[in-house]
Amino acid sequence: MVYLITNQQFNLDSDKITLCTVQQCIDYLSIYPLIAVDTETTSMDPYTGILQTMQLGTPENQYVIDCVSVKLEEFKPLLEDKDKTFIFHNAKFDLRFLLHYNIHIRKVYDTFLAECILTTGYDRDSRELSLKALCKNYLDIDLSKEERGKMRFKGLVESTILYAAYDVRFLHDIRDKQLLLIKNFKLNKVLELENEVTIAYAKMEYHGVLIDIPRWNEVIKTIQDKVSSIEKELDDIVIEQAKVNPRLNKFIKPAQQLDLFSSNVAERKVTINWGSSKQKLELLRILGISVASTDSSELRLLQNKHPIIPKLLQYSEWGKLNSSFGKSFLEYINPVTQRVHTSIWQILAAGRISTENPNINNIPRKGELGKVIRSCFIAAPGYKIVGGDFSNIELRLIAQFSQDPLWLEVFNKEEDLHSKLCAMTFNIPITDVRKPLPFNPSITYRDAQKTIDFALVYGASKHKIATILNIPVDDAGRFINTFFSLVPRVKQFLDYIGELGKLRGFIRTSKPYGRIRWFSDWKEEYAKYKTSKSLTRQDHINLSSIERESKNTPVQGSSADILKRAIILADRYIEEHNIPAHLIMSVYDELQYEVREDYAQLWADKLQEIMISAAKEVITSIPVKVDIKISNYWEK
Repeated sequence: MVYLITNQQFNLDSDKITLCTVQQCIDYLSIYPLIAVDTETTSMDPYTGILQTMQLGTPENQYVIDCVSVKLEEFKPLLEDKDKTFIFHNAKFDLRFLLHYNIHIRKVYDTFLAECILTTGYDRDSRELSLKALCKNYLDIDLSKEERGKMRFKGLVESTILYAAYDVRFLHDIRDKQLLLIKNFKLNKVLELENEVTIAYAKMEYHGVLIDIPRWNEVIKTIQDKVSSIEKELDDIVIEQAKVNPRLNKFIKPAQQLDLFSSNVAERKVTINWGSSKQKLELLRILGISVASTDSSELRLLQNKHPIIPKLLQYSEWGKLNSSFGKSFLEYINPVTQRVHTSIWQILAAGRISTENPNINNIPRKGELGKVIRSCFIAAPGYKIVGGDFSNIELRLIAQFSQDPLWLEVFNKEEDLHSKLCAMTFNIPITDVRKPLPFNPSITYRDAQKTIDFALVYGASKHKIATILNIPVDDAGRFINTFFSLVPRVKQFLDYIGELGKLRGFIRTSKPYGRIRWFSDWKEEYAKYKTSKSLTRQDHINLSSIERESKNTPVQGSSADILKRAIILADRYIEEHNIPAHLIMSVYDELQYEVREDYAQLWADKLQEIMISAAKEVITSIPVKVDIKISNYWEK
């Protein structure tokens, strides 16, 4: 049965809906350990939107609460009951609106996240994550979505009330079906992890982060000046090349005689739009450079072919920065909070998160510009930003998984892994590792070694290494062979998991979580290939990709599991001890909190302890290090 709770005068002429009171609803639901929840809102933003209705229910009875006339606070004791689990589909959205009413739900089950876990790694076309799709796939029920968003202008009428109620009616049954699969694939720990961390992510999205707007305007100018500078250098190359290649004159304006009324402002002589792939392709072909596209990955392979290519790569890099962190970034500042509230996609293929609107994860981690951009993310007056950053977490995971003696020794002695391996790979004294690499003086020996360390771990070939380092392929191959001779167990571990992914069609992260990443293009023909070599060229391409991802996922995915576990432990501590702190950013291997100034040092010490504790659940053979900083801004 569907019940409506409202304090408005309501002429209900329906045999499908019954009016009831707040107390009747609470009395009914109070005996149930599992309650389905959903909301209807006027927008995606809890600060500018309106919460129209909240739906609570069981498979038998659903309650639609008119939040415009009924005080949501009346449901606070029910919703904050720690002994109850609340079932949502995409909980993070609804939790943000409930936080706006100071309602903190403690335990959730998210059917959306559960489905993400069960289908991680599958192509977008083969993943069906909507509530409508889940109703069809698990229950063979066609859930109508015709009334989606219509409550905004229709109000509470039979069709919108029933639409809202049906969004909670089937959540229990979907959960039951999902849990059978979760148990079958031994994904219980991952499900617990994701369900709990989504509560913390909802708080992070809701709280947002403060931006220093005047300083951001300086960043905008820096980026735009750099883009203009590179554009001029590109123009100059075209003009110079046109002297020996007349075909390039088509990109150059003919000289014009100025009169008394002409502007003195210098105009560009070159007509190419350096953001146009089509025009860049045409230019490169006139220069005799054959390339399928102007994607950075393609151009990096040809860096030595012509001096224009490194400049095109530079332009692309800075152009992306201009697009992501130019004036348009300031449009993300919420008019009510004056903060930026990024949106999180919680589970990528390896288990990491991504962010959008804006993509904070895309902010450069290195270089002067990255430092300046980060300094624009600031603490409110009376607060500090306390950040914790795992030191070399992925390299420590490799040590744990491979048990390579040299790798373990370096971390146990707290030495610099890249420097130690560098001296041995290049056969130089460790004091020389920061000297320029003879093959490519723009980088040091240690820079080269660091690239090798990370690239090889993720399945890079000698051709890839040569391209990244801008060195001959033979030299790259020689360095790789030397590297693996020094750490043979790392190679054994990588070869093993690479083969495992190809044989099974999936790979897992480390215990205690064991997250699965499926390979949707995996083909059973691989088993035949071991004896008959009957695979097509495309099969080989697919399997090579699977091998690389199989090497990547256990390391990167386990790192993601550790970080999410740290977020959960931190959120619990904040709640239990009433710490005036909020998670404001989760970026790769680091967590940033905005903390009241008088609690900053206390929280810094506790955060370090919590992050190390989370990592030690996976990494048991070597120490774990977390770098902690207290600052007025996001400091790396």
